[in-house]
Amino acid sequence: MVAEAGGNFTTPIQNALVEVLAPAAELGKTDVTRNGHFFLYHLPMNLPITIRASKPGYITLTKTPPGITDDASIGVPLNAVLHFELAKVPLAP
Repeated sequence: MVAEAGGNFTTPIQNALVEVLAPAAELGKTDVTRNGHFFLYHLPMNLPITIRASKPGYITLTKTPPGITDDASIGVPLNAVLHFELAKVPLAP
Protein backbone atom coordinates (compact mmCIF):
# COMPACT_ATOMS: atom_id res chain seq x y z
CA MET A 1 0.00 0.00 0.00
CA VAL A 2 1.15 3.55 -0.75
CA ALA A 3 -0.69 6.36 1.04
CA GLU A 4 -0.21 9.95 2.11
CA ALA A 5 1.81 10.38 5.29
CA GLY A 6 -0.03 11.16 8.50
CA GLY A 7 -3.39 9.82 7.43
CA ASN A 8 -3.18 6.32 8.90
CA PHE A 9 -3.45 4.94 5.35
CA THR A 10 -6.84 6.58 4.76
CA THR A 11 -5.64 8.52 1.69
CA PRO A 12 -4.22 6.11 -0.90
CA ILE A 13 -1.95 7.52 -3.59
CA GLN A 14 -2.94 6.68 -7.15
CA ASN A 15 -0.32 6.14 -9.87
CA ALA A 16 2.72 5.99 -7.57
CA LEU A 17 5.64 4.11 -9.08
CA VAL A 18 6.89 1.19 -6.97
CA GLU A 19 10.15 -0.35 -8.13
CA VAL A 20 12.63 -2.99 -6.98
CA LEU A 21 16.18 -1.62 -6.63
CA ALA A 22 17.91 -4.71 -5.19
CA PRO A 23 18.90 -7.49 -5.39
CA ALA A 24 20.32 -6.96 -8.87
CA ALA A 25 18.53 -9.99 -10.31
CA GLU A 26 15.18 -8.33 -9.48
CA LEU A 27 16.07 -4.85 -10.75
CA GLY A 28 13.46 -3.51 -13.12
CA LYS A 29 10.38 -5.07 -11.52
CA THR A 30 7.83 -2.30 -11.12
CA ASP A 31 4.18 -1.61 -10.57
CA VAL A 32 1.99 1.49 -10.52
CA THR A 33 -0.48 1.82 -7.67
CA ARG A 34 -4.18 1.42 -8.20
CA ASN A 35 -6.20 2.71 -5.28
CA GLY A 36 -2.90 2.80 -3.37
CA HIS A 37 -2.17 -0.90 -3.84
CA PHE A 38 0.76 -2.42 -5.70
CA PHE A 39 1.85 -5.97 -6.49
CA LEU A 40 5.36 -7.27 -7.17
CA TYR A 41 5.44 -10.91 -8.21
CA HIS A 42 8.05 -13.67 -8.07
CA LEU A 43 10.41 -12.05 -5.61
CA PRO A 44 13.09 -14.24 -3.99
CA MET A 45 12.53 -15.79 -0.59
CA ASN A 46 14.72 -15.15 2.47
CA LEU A 47 16.60 -12.25 0.89
CA PRO A 48 16.37 -8.52 1.71
CA ILE A 49 14.68 -6.60 -1.10
CA THR A 50 15.08 -2.85 -1.59
CA ILE A 51 11.92 -1.19 -2.89
CA ARG A 52 11.25 2.48 -3.72
CA ALA A 53 7.92 4.29 -3.94
CA SER A 54 7.71 7.64 -5.71
CA LYS A 55 5.34 10.09 -7.32
CA PRO A 56 5.86 13.68 -8.47
CA GLY A 57 4.82 16.05 -5.69
CA TYR A 58 5.79 13.56 -2.96
CA ILE A 59 9.05 12.78 -1.19
CA THR A 60 10.41 9.46 -2.46
CA LEU A 61 10.76 6.69 0.11
CA THR A 62 12.95 3.59 -0.06
CA LYS A 63 12.63 0.57 2.23
CA THR A 64 14.58 -2.66 2.64
CA PRO A 65 12.45 -5.24 4.44
CA PRO A 66 14.27 -8.36 5.68
CA GLY A 67 12.75 -10.53 2.97
CA ILE A 68 9.83 -12.84 2.39
CA THR A 69 9.81 -15.98 4.49
CA ASP A 70 7.71 -19.11 4.16
CA ASP A 71 5.54 -20.57 6.87
CA ALA A 72 5.59 -24.27 6.03
CA SER A 73 2.88 -24.99 8.61
CA ILE A 74 0.29 -23.07 6.59
CA GLY A 75 1.98 -23.16 3.19
CA VAL A 76 2.05 -19.44 2.44
CA PRO A 77 4.70 -16.72 2.44
CA LEU A 78 4.92 -14.35 5.39
CA ASN A 79 6.16 -10.74 5.38
CA ALA A 80 4.49 -10.23 2.01
CA VAL A 81 3.00 -6.83 2.90
CA LEU A 82 4.88 -3.54 2.64
CA HIS A 83 3.41 -0.11 3.39
CA PHE A 84 4.75 3.26 2.29
CA GLU A 85 3.61 6.65 3.59
CA LEU A 86 4.75 9.42 1.26
CA ALA A 87 4.86 13.01 2.48
CA LYS A 88 3.98 15.81 0.10
CA VAL A 89 6.86 17.98 -1.08
CA PRO A 90 6.69 21.28 0.85
CA LEU A 91 5.62 24.25 -1.22
CA ALA A 92 8.29 26.88 -1.80
CA PRO A 93 7.61 30.17 0.06
